[in-house]
Amino acid sequence: MRRLFTLSTAGSVDDGKSTLLGRLVHDAQGLFADTEESLQVGAAIDFSRLTDGLVAEREQGITIDVAWRHLKVGPLRFLLADSPGHEQYTRNLVTAASHADALLVLVDPLRLELADETPRLLTQTVRHAAIAALLRVPHVAFVVNKLDAFDAPEPVFAKLRAALLGLARELRLDERAATLDVLPASALTGDNIVRRGAHLAWFDGPTVMEWLEQVSATPDPAAEPGVGACLPIQISLRTAGASAQPFRAVAGRLEQGRLSVGDRVRVLPSDVQTTIAALFHLGRAVKSADAGQSISATLADERDAARGDWLVSDTAPRGLHRRFRARVAWLAPQAGRPGARLTLKMGSTQTAARIVGLVGKLESATTHDAIELNELVEVDIETAVALPVEPAGARLSVRSRFVLLDPASWATLAAGIVDAVPQEAAA
Repeated sequence: MRRLFTLSTAGSVDDGKSTLLGRLVHDAQGLFADTEESLQVGAAIDFSRLTDGLVAEREQGITIDVAWRHLKVGPLRFLLADSPGHEQYTRNLVTAASHADALLVLVDPLRLELADETPRLLTQTVRHAAIAALLRVPHVAFVVNKLDAFDAPEPVFAKLRAALLGLARELRLDERAATLDVLPASALTGDNIVRRGAHLAWFDGPTVMEWLEQVSATPDPAAEPGVGACLPIQISLRTAGASAQPFRAVAGRLEQGRLSVGDRVRVLPSDVQTTIAALFHLGRAVKSADAGQSISATLADERDAARGDWLVSDTAPRGLHRRFRARVAWLAPQAGRPGARLTLKMGSTQTAARIVGLVGKLESATTHDAIELNELVEVDIETAVALPVEPAGARLSVRSRFVLLDPASWATLAAGIVDAVPQEAAA
C-alpha cells in the first residue's frame, strides 16, 4: 500500500488556497453527496467552505487554523492541509509545512503590478517560500491562480513564472526541493486543477492533480537506500515480576532508514556499539522495520539506553555538539532575546539551551536584537548537554530539526533547522 502523502497549501491571504483544495477534492470526485450539499450557496458551490469550517472563518472569509481533509483517488491517498495566509497566523503555516511532502504556494496575479518588468511578489508569498526552503519540503509548486480573470493569460503566467523561479534561486529553494514547478490554474473555474480547461489549453505541463500523482510516486526521502537508520528512543520497556520471562527493549518511531535483526548499531550519546537482537512492530516479531514505523528493539548486549538517547546505524555520523548555528522561525507572541533561558527538544531529547548570538534576520525589516513573532532568523545556539546534531542538507534529518520551548510554561516558542556545526563546538 502506498504511504499517506501530505499536501499543504501556502501563499498570501485571498490567493485562493481554500477554493483550490475544495475544487481539487470536488473534481476528483472525493466528496460525499451530503458534503457537497453543505457547500451550496444559492445555486453555486463555495469550494472554500470545505476547509473553512469554523464560524469565524466563514463570517470573515478567511482561513484561521489549519484544516485537514483526506482524499483518495484510485490507489492514491492524500492528506490535505489548508493553511492560513495572514501574517498573524504564519506559525500555523509552519506547523502544516513541517508535515508536508508537497507544498502548493498560490499566487494571485490580480494583486501584483504586472506592468513592471519583474513584478514584486507579496510579502507572505516570499515568506512562505522561505519557510518551504527552511523546512526542506521535498516537492514545491507555485500555482499562479485566478488566470480566468485575464483574456490573455499566457503572457501573465510567463512573467510571473520568471519572477517565481528567480525567488526560488534566491532562497536556494531550487537546490533544496527535489521537485520545483510553476503551474497555471483557476480554482474558481477548475481550469488545470483536475482537467485542463479551454482557457489554459496552451499550457503543456501537468494539471495540479497530475503533478500530485507524479510527486507522490517518488520514494520517501527518509526511506531511500543509503540513509542510515535513526531511532530516537522514547521509552525503555522491561517485564516486571519474578515469574515473568526477562525482556528488555527500547521503543520509538523509526524516523529514517531501515533496521534489521543483526544490524550493528550505536547508542548515542554514550557511543557504545551493540547489535539488534530482535524487532517488534504492532506486537509481532519482524525481521526488519522501515522509516515511519513505531517499533521496539531488543539489544544483544546489556546497554544503558533510555528515553532521550538515540539508536543509530553504526556508520551514521556520531559527533556530539553543544553549539551550532541554526535558522529559526519564531512562533510565539513574546519576543525572543539572546541569553534567555530556553528548553530545546530534538527527537525525544530535552535539554536547557540559550541563544548566544543573533547572526541576522532573513526577511525582516527590523534590526533590533529581539526576535519578533513570525520572523525568520539565523542564530547561534548553545545547549547544556552535547547533542548528536548534524547540519541539514537537501534531505532534512531528524537530527537536523528541533523546537525551542518556554521552560516555565512549555509553550512552543520556535522551530529551527541546524545549518552548521563549527569545529570548535565539537564535544
